Amino acid sequence: MPVRTRRKSIQNPRVENLGKSQAQIMAKIPLYEYLNSQPSAPSAHFDRFVVGEISIQRAYLSASLNSMMNGTKPSHLQLILGPNGNGKTLLNNTLMFEASNKNLTRTESGDVEAKFTVLFSHITLNDANQNSIGIRLAQSLKRSIYEPSRLTYSLIAAKIIDDFVTNHELPLQVRLAAWWPRSLLKKDLDSYNEQINRLLTEDETDSVVSALEKTFLKLQRHVTAASFRESLEEYARSREVNPFMRNYLENRSDSLSVSELNRALFTDLSSSQGTAQPLDVIKAISSMARDVGCKLLILAVDDFNIKQPPTALLPIVEKLSEFTNPKILFVVTAVQAVWEKAIADEDDLSIRQKIHQFGNPIIVAPPSERDMDVLFDKIVSLMNADLAREGKSIIMTPQEAQSLRSYCPRSSYRDAIKYLIDNLRHFVEIPSQKKVVGV
Repeated sequence: MPVRTRRKSIQNPRVENLGKSQAQIMAKIPLYEYLNSQPSAPSAHFDRFVVGEISIQRAYLSASLNSMMNGTKPSHLQLILGPNGNGKTLLNNTLMFEASNKNLTRTESGDVEAKFTVLFSHITLNDANQNSIGIRLAQSLKRSIYEPSRLTYSLIAAKIIDDFVTNHELPLQVRLAAWWPRSLLKKDLDSYNEQINRLLTEDETDSVVSALEKTFLKLQRHVTAASFRESLEEYARSREVNPFMRNYLENRSDSLSVSELNRALFTDLSSSQGTAQPLDVIKAISSMARDVGCKLLILAVDDFNIKQPPTALLPIVEKLSEFTNPKILFVVTAVQAVWEKAIADEDDLSIRQKIHQFGNPIIVAPPSERDMDVLFDKIVSLMNADLAREGKSIIMTPQEAQSLRSYCPRSSYRDAIKYLIDNLRHFVEIPSQKKVVGV
């Protein structure tokens, strides 16, 4: 929900904290240390190390995202194929990063205004159960990489409560009877907004997440009080609030935590699945996103590397054109050889045409010789920037640099980056008279 402020906003903020998630860890350690110790792509700082075709593909996905939000491009499937270690997950992560920045605006005071313009979910298909995709996408739904997914549905519900309190006209007798619960609601909404701002601007977030959950439960108790109940039900009907979210919002059990409310929601979603299964859940996610003004829903499935044809995707892809508010960008990544064999083994022509051909695949590939030269310079540059805090830098002769380039593996960007960082460590010194590469 928007954090209220009267100060002028500054677009495209760089909010760099993220609780116990990847972005906060990256803020506390040098980027080169992260790249060297984690096989997965980072969730930020892409310009510091991304080179070659990946840069062009990032720009294409960014333009696609903007075109969908501006109304010129419909909901669609986007395939990303190629060998492991060459940017499939990274391209997904850049989309999540951009989506986060669409929702967050930093003000001149340093506060952050948070909206629900784009919601996203990013999962990895680590088993052969294609029908689990819908529920897992629901469980991972977020509005920014800086907020844990466990908060998402309470954030949506709190936004609905805020709209109810702010914009729904209560009958006179209700206003008189509910003046005290309403004053408590407004007070707790202000506290909730302040806590969201703290979550987005401070490093210490565990306590803030806990405080947000407690404040939400207070909001829920106030808004479901007897004096509000009938008006809230009327508001939900008039706004056509999603029935799953209504159950979440109107739950009157004082003993349930936010985590338990989430589990109850996922159980309801799972039990409601019909023959289309993942599609049914995606429809419910879309409806809940629409309740808070979402314009674009990004659903990303990484590592679709199962041997059987992707039959569960067909009902989703066939119905994508029906999702207009919000639109859906459905992203699927897979190892190219595995994916193409699974597609080739399928007798149903619609699988090959609707999922593969109309997925307009982006193909990622290992680095070229030119890419390796640029990558070497970028890795040296980012290491020098991080090492400067310790008064150190990479010191090597041009001959040593050329030798390191020539032995660098080109099987994948992942292998090349790790090799370069491992070997450039041997050239970290306090500056002397030698040639300092990359400065």
